[in-house]
Amino acid sequence: MKKIRYFSLVAIVALIGIVSAACGTKKNVSRGGTTYKGLTVYPTKINSVKTSDLDIRSIVEVTGTTNAPDGAKVIAQAPISGRSKFSNLGSSEDTSYAKVKNHKFKLCISTGLVLLQNQNLDEHKYMKVKIFAVTGYNVKYSELKITKDLDHAVKQADIKPYKVKEDKNIEAFATGHVSQAYKEKASKKFLINEAVKQLNDNFNGEVQFGYDENKKIFTFLPLTESVKENITEIKEGLDPEGWRQLTKVLDDLSSNIYDTLEVHEPISLIDPTDQSKILYTSLDGKATYNFMKQK
Repeated sequence: MKKIRYFSLVAIVALIGIVSAACGTKKNVSRGGTTYKGLTVYPTKINSVKTSDLDIRSIVEVTGTTNAPDGAKVIAQAPISGRSKFSNLGSSEDTSYAKVKNHKFKLCISTGLVLLQNQNLDEHKYMKVKIFAVTGYNVKYSELKITKDLDHAVKQADIKPYKVKEDKNIEAFATGHVSQAYKEKASKKFLINEAVKQLNDNFNGEVQFGYDENKKIFTFLPLTESVKENITEIKEGLDPEGWRQLTKVLDDLSSNIYDTLEVHEPISLIDPTDQSKILYTSLDGKATYNFMKQK
């Protein structure tokens, strides 16, 4: 009898890992960029700033130019102290790294910038954000992370903060004139999208992780043939231990989604041999449905 192939739970539930390059420490300036430990940081010139009335993912859209080569990643960093300065607040329109093309870029900045800069808005009516391009940075976008090495490289490059002036859209979000219900809905959808992207990155194509808007559930669909065969054996009652361990993965995963992102939605294992059926559902680490107990 075949044994079920289990997934790397550590990689799945951690959600945030550390990937950083270390290729020497000497500062090096060339072709408009500053290199530190294999990371070359380039300044940017901002051409336009446009705000939206609370797009689910972002509130500020920035276009600009840079000397960075094609494919360089463009990142937004709040110039503040503490843990929040290690968060990447920028993205492309499809929620991945914004990248340079023909020395131009478009960057979407998340509503998180507004939340981090309320004091600046109260006192000065503007927000500050560092916007720079970088090559040699191999951290997955889904980690939403700025490493300490990258932060140091940005300091070495002397990247100056850009001031985003407050307008009616930023003011509405910052002062709560946007309804709390709308803010919560926007925040929740953003977190759900991030959870789906992070988990799909970690599964490396072995599982398709999604979200069903109608049923309000995360979906977990195994894709490999070996797992489909194992599911068939489980359904026939041939591998109870395999089923126990697989459902534990689902329980741990649903618990981590709640603990890490505070998204209170169930996750369901979809039958890969009949995708109209659900085999198991877990909410906050506890089973709410188990097809084995319905027999």
